Amino acid sequence: MSLEQRIATFREGLCPLDKIVRSDRLELLDTCPERAVTDRIVNDIERVSQYIGLRRLLVQRIAKQVEAVLAPPGEVTRIAEICCGNGWVLRALDGYLARRGIDVELTGLDMNPDSLRTAEGLSRGRAIRWRRENALALPMADQSVDVLVNVQSLHHFRPDELVRIMRESSRVAKRSYFFDLRRTTHGFLIVHLLRPLTSWAFIHDAALSHRRAYRVEELQFIAQEALVNADIAKLTPIGLEIVIGGKQA
Repeated sequence: MSLEQRIATFREGLCPLDKIVRSDRLELLDTCPERAVTDRIVNDIERVSQYIGLRRLLVQRIAKQVEAVLAPPGEVTRIAEICCGNGWVLRALDGYLARRGIDVELTGLDMNPDSLRTAEGLSRGRAIRWRRENALALPMADQSVDVLVNVQSLHHFRPDELVRIMRESSRVAKRSYFFDLRRTTHGFLIVHLLRPLTSWAFIHDAALSHRRAYRVEELQFIAQEALVNADIAKLTPIGLEIVIGGKQA
């Protein structure tokens, strides 16, 4: 039985209403060829994250993982973000850690060259490197990164791809921190409250993201398939976090 078949069987035991909520429809970020539309979505994600306090919360949660694996004095702590988009997480983390005197080497990885060009333009004057790399097959040596980060991208991947991502993160990093939306029966409705503040494209994708997102139980199942030690828990009313290689702060 394939992983897709096993997880389909697993989902049969979830809340009946979940079958109505869950969707595999692709988002505009996955399909729209117009860069102006996708840029607006990403900009709205960053703006909303700042407005609701999510950006600050995530930076603090990631910083706790960084502090747990700090490099020895005189050495640099290496942090990499996969699927980094326009780089808003690394930019925020750069400033937060600098104010605390933590010396880090930051690298953003993404497969989209347009996203990387945007990230580079927005981070001028910062010592952040941007590279086009595939999260499913990272060209990095074992344990060569202190903390690997991913924010709000897991729902874009199939279960078999998440197995590969979890295995790769466990291989290349001492600690990995993931945050994503969590599928609930109400999350896709809540996003419509943001209509006055955001674009129609953001609302479209945010509602779909909540419906495509994984539940905690599903990710625990996938982590077992990946054979990684993952600590998975709810974070925020409609989010979740995963720590691989350590415990949640």
